[in-house]
Amino acid sequence: MAFAKFKEGNAVLDKPVIRHDHGFLDDGKGNIDPSKKRAATWADYRALAKWEAMLEGAEVLRPDLDDATRSYSHFLDATGTDLEVAYEDFLSDDDAGKTVLKSLIADTVAGYFVPAVMAVAAVTFFVWYVAGPVPRLRRRVWRRR
Repeated sequence: MAFAKFKEGNAVLDKPVIRHDHGFLDDGKGNIDPSKKRAATWADYRALAKWEAMLEGAEVLRPDLDDATRSYSHFLDATGTDLEVAYEDFLSDDDAGKTVLKSLIADTVAGYFVPAVMAVAAVTFFVWYVAGPVPRLRRRVWRRR
Protein backbone atom coordinates (compact mmCIF):
# COMPACT_ATOMS: atom_id res chain seq x y z
CA MET A 1 0.00 0.00 0.00
CA ALA A 2 1.38 3.41 -0.95
CA PHE A 3 1.68 6.05 1.73
CA ALA A 4 1.71 9.81 1.35
CA LYS A 5 3.82 11.84 3.76
CA PHE A 6 2.64 14.95 5.54
CA LYS A 7 4.14 17.07 8.28
CA GLU A 8 2.52 17.95 11.56
CA GLY A 9 4.79 20.07 13.70
CA ASN A 10 8.23 18.46 13.58
CA ALA A 11 7.10 14.84 13.10
CA VAL A 12 6.57 13.18 9.73
CA LEU A 13 3.61 10.80 9.92
CA ASP A 14 2.38 8.07 7.60
CA LYS A 15 -1.00 8.79 6.09
CA PRO A 16 -2.89 6.00 4.35
CA VAL A 17 -4.14 6.49 0.84
CA ILE A 18 -7.93 6.52 1.12
CA ARG A 19 -10.18 6.04 -1.88
CA HIS A 20 -13.43 7.90 -1.24
CA ASP A 21 -16.52 6.15 -2.56
CA HIS A 22 -18.87 8.01 -0.21
CA GLY A 23 -18.58 5.08 2.20
CA PHE A 24 -21.71 3.19 1.19
CA LEU A 25 -22.30 0.14 -0.97
CA ASP A 26 -25.62 1.46 -2.22
CA ASP A 27 -26.52 4.39 -4.45
CA GLY A 28 -28.64 6.12 -1.79
CA LYS A 29 -31.84 4.44 -3.00
CA GLY A 30 -31.14 1.05 -1.48
CA ASN A 31 -29.67 -0.48 -4.64
CA ILE A 32 -26.45 -2.34 -3.81
CA ASP A 33 -23.63 -1.62 -6.24
CA PRO A 34 -21.79 -4.96 -6.67
CA SER A 35 -18.70 -3.24 -8.07
CA LYS A 36 -18.05 -1.76 -4.62
CA LYS A 37 -18.18 -5.13 -2.86
CA ARG A 38 -14.94 -7.00 -2.36
CA ALA A 39 -13.50 -9.41 0.13
CA ALA A 40 -11.03 -8.06 2.67
CA THR A 41 -7.41 -8.88 1.87
CA TRP A 42 -4.58 -9.66 4.29
CA ALA A 43 -3.27 -6.16 3.62
CA ASP A 44 -6.64 -4.79 4.76
CA TYR A 45 -6.48 -6.80 8.00
CA ARG A 46 -2.86 -5.75 8.57
CA ALA A 47 -3.76 -2.07 8.04
CA LEU A 48 -6.74 -2.40 10.38
CA ALA A 49 -4.52 -3.96 13.06
CA LYS A 50 -1.99 -1.15 12.64
CA TRP A 51 -4.59 1.60 13.01
CA GLU A 52 -6.27 -0.16 15.94
CA ALA A 53 -2.87 -0.34 17.67
CA MET A 54 -2.29 3.35 16.99
CA LEU A 55 -5.74 4.11 18.40
CA GLU A 56 -5.03 2.15 21.57
CA GLY A 57 -1.69 3.93 21.92
CA ALA A 58 -3.37 7.30 21.53
CA GLU A 59 -5.98 6.38 24.14
CA VAL A 60 -3.21 5.52 26.62
CA LEU A 61 -0.71 8.27 25.80
CA ARG A 62 -3.15 11.12 25.09
CA PRO A 63 -6.16 10.89 27.41
CA ASP A 64 -6.86 14.56 26.65
CA LEU A 65 -7.94 13.48 23.13
CA ASP A 66 -10.88 11.43 24.39
CA ASP A 67 -13.36 12.92 21.92
CA ALA A 68 -10.99 12.41 19.00
CA THR A 69 -10.15 8.82 19.91
CA ARG A 70 -13.84 8.04 20.47
CA SER A 71 -14.65 9.42 17.01
CA TYR A 72 -11.81 7.49 15.38
CA SER A 73 -12.82 4.31 17.19
CA HIS A 74 -16.33 4.76 15.81
CA PHE A 75 -14.84 5.20 12.33
CA LEU A 76 -12.76 2.02 12.64
CA ASP A 77 -15.72 -0.03 13.91
CA ALA A 78 -17.59 0.77 10.68
CA THR A 79 -20.95 -0.14 12.21
CA GLY A 80 -22.76 2.78 10.60
CA THR A 81 -24.41 3.83 13.85
CA ASP A 82 -24.91 7.49 14.64
CA LEU A 83 -22.30 9.27 16.72
CA GLU A 84 -23.07 12.41 18.64
CA VAL A 85 -20.17 14.81 19.00
CA ALA A 86 -20.21 17.47 21.70
CA TYR A 87 -19.34 20.54 19.64
CA GLU A 88 -19.91 22.76 22.68
CA ASP A 89 -17.09 20.95 24.52
CA PHE A 90 -14.79 21.57 21.56
CA LEU A 91 -15.63 25.28 21.58
CA SER A 92 -15.17 25.66 25.33
CA ASP A 93 -12.37 23.21 26.23
CA ASP A 94 -10.05 23.05 23.23
CA ASP A 95 -7.65 25.87 22.32
CA ALA A 96 -8.46 25.47 18.63
CA GLY A 97 -12.15 25.54 19.51
CA LYS A 98 -11.73 28.77 21.43
CA THR A 99 -10.02 30.27 18.38
CA VAL A 100 -12.87 29.09 16.16
CA LEU A 101 -15.42 30.60 18.55
CA LYS A 102 -13.60 33.95 18.63
CA SER A 103 -13.47 33.97 14.83
CA LEU A 104 -17.18 33.19 14.59
CA ILE A 105 -18.03 36.02 16.96
CA ALA A 106 -15.75 38.45 15.11
CA ASP A 107 -17.26 37.47 11.75
CA THR A 108 -20.79 37.90 13.09
CA VAL A 109 -20.04 41.32 14.57
CA ALA A 110 -18.29 42.42 11.36
CA GLY A 111 -21.26 41.20 9.34
CA TYR A 112 -23.45 43.77 11.09
CA PHE A 113 -20.93 46.50 11.92
CA VAL A 114 -19.35 46.99 8.48
CA PRO A 115 -22.64 47.46 6.58
CA ALA A 116 -23.88 49.81 9.32
CA VAL A 117 -20.75 51.97 9.06
CA MET A 118 -21.03 52.01 5.26
CA ALA A 119 -24.70 53.06 5.48
CA VAL A 120 -23.88 55.88 7.92
CA ALA A 121 -21.05 57.03 5.62
CA ALA A 122 -23.37 57.03 2.59
CA VAL A 123 -26.07 59.02 4.43
CA THR A 124 -23.48 61.48 5.73
CA PHE A 125 -22.07 62.00 2.23
CA PHE A 126 -25.56 62.51 0.77
CA VAL A 127 -26.51 65.08 3.45
CA TRP A 128 -23.21 66.93 2.99
CA TYR A 129 -23.62 66.88 -0.81
CA VAL A 130 -27.16 68.27 -0.70
CA ALA A 131 -27.14 70.64 2.24
CA GLY A 132 -23.58 70.84 3.42
CA PRO A 133 -21.68 74.05 4.09
CA VAL A 134 -19.42 75.68 1.57
CA PRO A 135 -17.17 74.35 0.15
CA ARG A 136 -19.38 71.51 -0.91
CA LEU A 137 -18.88 69.26 -3.85
CA ARG A 138 -19.53 71.15 -7.10
CA ARG A 139 -19.69 70.15 -10.67
CA ARG A 140 -17.26 71.86 -12.96
CA VAL A 141 -18.46 72.98 -16.30
CA TRP A 142 -15.67 72.76 -18.80
CA ARG A 143 -15.78 75.22 -21.63
CA ARG A 144 -13.63 75.52 -24.66
CA ARG A 145 -11.91 78.78 -25.18
